[in-house]
Amino acid sequence: MSGVNSVHTYISMLLTSFFQKKGFYNYFFYCNKALAICSQDRIYKTREDFAWQCELCVGGFNNLQLAGVLQTEQMEYKDISFFMQFEHFERVVGIVNSANCTNKLTSLELEGFEIGKYVSYRVMRYFFRGYLKNDESELTVFKNFMIETLKFYYLFEEHLNKNKPDYAIIHNGSFNFGNVVRYLLELHSVPYITFETFIGENSIIYKKNGEVMRLRWDEEYYRFKNKNKDNWEIKDIEDKVAEFMSKIKDGSVMYARLNDLKTEQIESHEKFCVLFTNLNFDSAVIGRHTIYNKMTDWIIDTVRFWEENVTGVKLYIRIHPGEKKLVTPSNDFVNELFVNFSSEKVVIFDAESDISSYELIEKMLFGIVYSSTVGLEMLYYGKECVVAGDPFYLTTGLVDKFESTEEYCKKILELLKNEQNPISENRRSDLIEYLYFFYFMMVNRIEGSNFNLKKSTGFLNAKSINEVLEINQDFFYKISSTLFDQEKI
Repeated sequence: MSGVNSVHTYISMLLTSFFQKKGFYNYFFYCNKALAICSQDRIYKTREDFAWQCELCVGGFNNLQLAGVLQTEQMEYKDISFFMQFEHFERVVGIVNSANCTNKLTSLELEGFEIGKYVSYRVMRYFFRGYLKNDESELTVFKNFMIETLKFYYLFEEHLNKNKPDYAIIHNGSFNFGNVVRYLLELHSVPYITFETFIGENSIIYKKNGEVMRLRWDEEYYRFKNKNKDNWEIKDIEDKVAEFMSKIKDGSVMYARLNDLKTEQIESHEKFCVLFTNLNFDSAVIGRHTIYNKMTDWIIDTVRFWEENVTGVKLYIRIHPGEKKLVTPSNDFVNELFVNFSSEKVVIFDAESDISSYELIEKMLFGIVYSSTVGLEMLYYGKECVVAGDPFYLTTGLVDKFESTEEYCKKILELLKNEQNPISENRRSDLIEYLYFFYFMMVNRIEGSNFNLKKSTGFLNAKSINEVLEINQDFFYKISSTLFDQEKI
């Protein structure tokens, strides 16, 4: 569970309410302070200081009875502390506590499960960094997360051995605890769905037997293309896509609007390309690396390449404004790469700049991204996109996939030589089709609700939960048919 006062618990309750009406017996796993540190803890927030993050850990469990969502005779709440009796646990904890650097912990495996790798992602997320510093405070947090993840591994394994479910629903399914759940469910051949909120009003995305935040639905997209290629023309969906893309542009469907649309800060006569950075810790913890080991390596290498090989065209670097302007900002700043940096070829727009990304896109020759969604927007507005990481759209055929940094640099030179690189009509049709698939087929809306993602809360606009289920019956049948399909894991 994600806490009592949580959009994600609300969605889980809607799903289990639907399954309950279909005759399923449901149960929730909850923590009740059994784990000393969990995914809600961050460098700027703790469960004690910000109780709304995880009220189950601070005495909010009884409030579930007031939610009026579930009929309790077909619902059970399992306090995970009940299972916390492990053999060999102290021996493993001893190994963790004896480690004197994060590298040793990162490489730790447990029965084939890369527990150290997934805990390292959680530690980076804790500190809002895209790398491990291996200092004393980080090592302490790493050990704490590792021990609690080991606890959770053993207790969930014990539970599955004694009481294996037919199906499972997981919020997010990433990081240390989520990956433990997914790994053990797969070992026990239990089909599962991971879900998360996303772009737009009252949104939910989900993935069967996989990590939803990878945003990869390659098989689903293939089936979608084959099913619909003869049933419509692009003009049938283009207006819907255009309306939604305009909402992304004006920020009305986004988590936060970080800058105004138009600022008129760019000289129209200047030739330039734009490199758009990601939040570094997001790229690291979601695993978006391909030809570079770190996003910062990509930035440094691209700047060096530009200085040595490009004349007549400047490189603008737009540092992600979320490093400074989001509610949970980064603790890992790209701007630090450019302290005392001076160049006639490279221009830096830092995270606090009010420059509009859309003005940059409009006036640039082409753009360069690591794994940002803005790459799709570049293509939509007619500008070529070079990708150096692993964005969710890398496998669609809309952008080139590189096997080496040499291929990446060669592509940049090729585009610079041509200067004008229009998007072909066929490629634009493929783009419109993919945008429709992604934003209208994979991103679902739960009507009759109102999610406030900034506060992680949700409430009803409808009269009752039953009305929400009725209004959204197509969605609930869609997600249940996906889960119940006898697809081999």
